[in-house]
Amino acid sequence: MSEENNDIIEKVADFMHDQWSHWMKYLYKQLMEGKSYSDLNKKVYAIKSSDYNHWKRQMETPYPKLSEKEKDSDREWAIKLLELLGKTHELRNRNNCTNCDRYAEEDHLCSGMI
Repeated sequence: MSEENNDIIEKVADFMHDQWSHWMKYLYKQLMEGKSYSDLNKKVYAIKSSDYNHWKRQMETPYPKLSEKEKDSDREWAIKLLELLGKTHELRNRNNCTNCDRYAEEDHLCSGMI
């Protein structure tokens, strides 16, 4: 894999970690508000303290300071997103005019039309 591709993957992985961290901070805030549930039909969920502490540390750690193993998880999601975007780009460009790269609409008259 080229260094340019690695750089892109790292930037997207950093973004993916930020996005995950943002969601986790919101979730933890909701958990920590200590709402009392008088309705016995409502379910209350709990997570193990070891998981809580592990995820709390991860969400408070900037991507560059994560372990390589932790970064690998973000990289995996970055690659999935980039593959999806590549397929979307490929589909969008499939109907483009080969001469001017405009989307080939029915009324588009150009010598590059396929």
